[in-house]
Amino acid sequence: MSKQTISTAGELALSLKSAARLFGHRRLLVCAGDADWCKTQVVEMVPALAESVLLIGEDFPELAASNSEVIAAKQCLSRLGREHQNIIFNAHAGFDVDAFGAISGTLSAGGILVLLIPPLDRWQYFHDPEHRRMQVYPQQFEDISGRYLQRLSQMIKASNQLSLLTQGGGLRIQEAENNPDKKTPGDKDETVTAPCKTRSQMRAVRGIHKVFRGHRRRPLVLTADRGRGKSAALGIAAAQLLLEGVEQIIITAPSKSTAEVFFHHAGKVLGEAHAGLSGRLQFIPPDDLVQTMPATQLLLVDEAAAIPTPLLEKMLTHHSRIVYASTIHGYEGTGRGFCHPLQKGSG
Repeated sequence: MSKQTISTAGELALSLKSAARLFGHRRLLVCAGDADWCKTQVVEMVPALAESVLLIGEDFPELAASNSEVIAAKQCLSRLGREHQNIIFNAHAGFDVDAFGAISGTLSAGGILVLLIPPLDRWQYFHDPEHRRMQVYPQQFEDISGRYLQRLSQMIKASNQLSLLTQGGGLRIQEAENNPDKKTPGDKDETVTAPCKTRSQMRAVRGIHKVFRGHRRRPLVLTADRGRGKSAALGIAAAQLLLEGVEQIIITAPSKSTAEVFFHHAGKVLGEAHAGLSGRLQFIPPDDLVQTMPATQLLLVDEAAAIPTPLLEKMLTHHSRIVYASTIHGYEGTGRGFCHPLQKGSG
């Protein structure tokens, strides 16, 4: 859809979703205007998307009957490890930078993230409710500088990695990629086959199979940016191994909700066999795992950087076939404590 044919916010959202799905990418749309104007854009977008939408920061009564969920910004960290197809973050209710960074990492491939902000030229003067968290006595609320918001506004204006819709009628659409299957250095000339979505994910799945079939005491560490399919790769590989006859696989993660993506993708691969094989795929919290040390043919550790290093070391010592997957930066922890002992332990 060209810029000339877009007449509503709903059509714009659908256009960006179409491009995101085509290339398996994620799209960011910034809507800059006053609160009432931004609200109008949301009321148009949500029904047009016809999918579940996560709204952050403020409820919209007009969308009560829609397939949407509303959470406060402070709840965003609890969403790590999950996936969302559509996210709308309302900065008029306060721009919690940590919350925005965390929730943006849960956007799945083909998804759209909409950021609602005040007019770009006035955002730095906005009395953001989040500034109260930065206030230190004897500072007054009005003393908090908006220099960060000024800098962010400048970046949004200049960036070609997002789409921008302004209340004055301005519209800039992110340019589409020319090659949806662009190779990265080291990629082999091979076709991506389902259920994997990328070559790197296929390599990860093969690596997990190799951990199970190869020499003992050769753990695998999967690291990548958030949202690149690590948890999905664990789920795909686990399901494939169960279908091949593996008797016991354990998955551990900081919480059961963190492993939702893993179980979703494992269930898709298992299909009708899920009921008969699910008992052979067990989730055990990290603390319980190192206390009981149950026997398993393969241990999978998701979001490993969020698990204390001593627990990771105990797992590595006890289990001979183990796969760790995690980002090594951001909201799971710094990740440096995750890397170093594993390098030492794996020789």
